[in-house]
Amino acid sequence: MASTLPEGSELNGKTKSEYAYDYIKRKIIDADYKPGGKITIRKVAMKLNMSDIPVREALGRLESEGFVTSVPHAGYRLCTLNDKSVVEKLVIKAELEILALGLAANNVPVSAYPEIDAVIEKLKQAERDRQFLSCYKYVREYSLMIYSYCRNDELYRLLKALFYETGAVSRIYELMPAWDRFSVSAHAGIWESIKQGDKATAVDLPPNPCTSPRVS
Repeated sequence: MASTLPEGSELNGKTKSEYAYDYIKRKIIDADYKPGGKITIRKVAMKLNMSDIPVREALGRLESEGFVTSVPHAGYRLCTLNDKSVVEKLVIKAELEILALGLAANNVPVSAYPEIDAVIEKLKQAERDRQFLSCYKYVREYSLMIYSYCRNDELYRLLKALFYETGAVSRIYELMPAWDRFSVSAHAGIWESIKQGDKATAVDLPPNPCTSPRVS
């Protein structure tokens, strides 16, 4: 069997687990795996000339990000935006985000502005650099920073969990650049409204796949 990895446990500073993660994730983004298609640990391990362990770790990480879901006794399969559970959770998340935003809008202290401003700038830069998955990461980071001021620990806990359980939506940023531009602009607008004390406008602008107008 030809070796895919060079000798040693690292490649360009990456562990085998990180290498497997990047390999599988790129396959997903490039649509080399069919939506809902099966991903077998042993086959990937053989392809990369490594043991099952780093591949299993990589898939576990991808599952936590919403890209794949584990299937008992069968490995993993690729999540799709049409998965019933993902769609249902996105609907719930959309409503909870509106609630959390309304509760938090007037509670964000001025002392938190620089940190949130910095994340918004990273989000804008990622969009300019077409680093679409990074855009989703910064949207999640910024949103949870805002929602942490909703003064409802249970609501914040639910939203934090839903952000990770609906990670499959991050693929929209890769597949639909127009959505990426819309989302970045909308989130920046929400933050500016919050800073200006315009709660009504902020709550009226939640950029969510379940509530936003279609982006062509």
